[in-house]
Amino acid sequence: MNPRPDGFARRLIVLGAAAGIALGVWPADRPRRIGYISFFPRPSPGVVPIFDAFFAGMRDQGYEEGRDYVMDWRHTGGKPETEGFDAHAVALASDGVDLFWCVTTAAAMAAKRATSTIPIVFSGVSDPVTSGLVSSLARPEGNLTGLSAVDDELHGKRLELLRDLLPQAREVAVLWMPLVATHRTELTQIEAVAPRLGIRVQRVELNRVEDIVAVIPPLARTGTDALFILPAGWHVYSSGELVAAATQARLPCIGTERYHHAGGALLTYGADIAALARRAAGYVDRIFKGAKPGDLPVQQPNRFELLINLKAAQALGVAVPGSLLLRANEVVR
Repeated sequence: MNPRPDGFARRLIVLGAAAGIALGVWPADRPRRIGYISFFPRPSPGVVPIFDAFFAGMRDQGYEEGRDYVMDWRHTGGKPETEGFDAHAVALASDGVDLFWCVTTAAAMAAKRATSTIPIVFSGVSDPVTSGLVSSLARPEGNLTGLSAVDDELHGKRLELLRDLLPQAREVAVLWMPLVATHRTELTQIEAVAPRLGIRVQRVELNRVEDIVAVIPPLARTGTDALFILPAGWHVYSSGELVAAATQARLPCIGTERYHHAGGALLTYGADIAALARRAAGYVDRIFKGAKPGDLPVQQPNRFELLINLKAAQALGVAVPGSLLLRANEVVR
C-alpha cells in the first residue's frame, strides 16, 4: 500500500481542525489562541488590574495560560493613535486566532472589521450599541458579545459628585476625543445635566499623550475649575502624565475609570472594569464550549466604584467632605 504524501496528510489535519473550530469544538491537543490588540506591550502582573482580573477569571474557569490558552498580544509600540489596530486585527485573523478579547472600543471595531466569523468578546467598552459594535444588547447577533460599562445616568451622578466635592465649581472642562464615537453621546448627556447643577461645560479636545503639555496648562488661565476626563484607550498607560499636568496647573481631575484613579485623579466614579474583565472570561469559556457569541446578551455592569485620592486633594488644597469619604469604596491616604 502506498502511503499518502506528507503534504496531503498535513492538509487533512488542517482541514479537520478548521472544521472542528467551525463547529465550535477546538482541537484538544493545542492551547486556544486569544488575540489582543493594545497600544503597549503586555504589562507585568500587578501593573494594570484589568488584565490581572481577566487572567484570574480564566483560572476560575479552569484555564491555565500556556497549558490551555496563549495570548497573542499585538501592540502599536506605545503610539496612542489607533491606525495600527486594523493591521494587527487583520494579521491576527489571518494567523488563525481562535478568539479576540478587547477592552477598548477601537480594538473591538478593528477586530470586527477584520473578521465576521472569529468570536470577539469585549469588556468594559463604553457603549457597544452607539459605537456600532452590536445591534442590540439583548441580541448582539454576529460574532461579537461581551460586557458594557455604560449606564445612562452615570455622567449625571459624576457631576453630582463633583458638585459635592467642589461646591464652588462653575466651569468644568471635559476632555474628549472627536474620533471616539461614544464621546459625542457622553458629552451630550453631560451638557444636558450640567445647567441643573449650575455648571458650564467647556469641550476640550485631547487626542494624544503628546498633546497634554499644550492643552492642560492653558486651562488654568481660563477660569476652569476642574477637569472631567472621558475614557480613552491610551489613558490606561498614560493617565499619570495627564493627571500630573492637571495637578501642576492646580486643576482637580474627575475620572471615569479605575486607571484614572491609579494615575492620581482626585475622584473617580464608574463601573468596576476589572470585575467586568473577570466576568468576560466566563463568556470566553462558553464560546470555547460551543456557544455562539451572537446568542449571548451583552451584560451591563452590576458594581460601581467611588474612588477618592486624599493625597491629590491635599496637593490641590481641596477638603473632601466626610460624607463622600464614607461612601467611597477606596481611599488613597
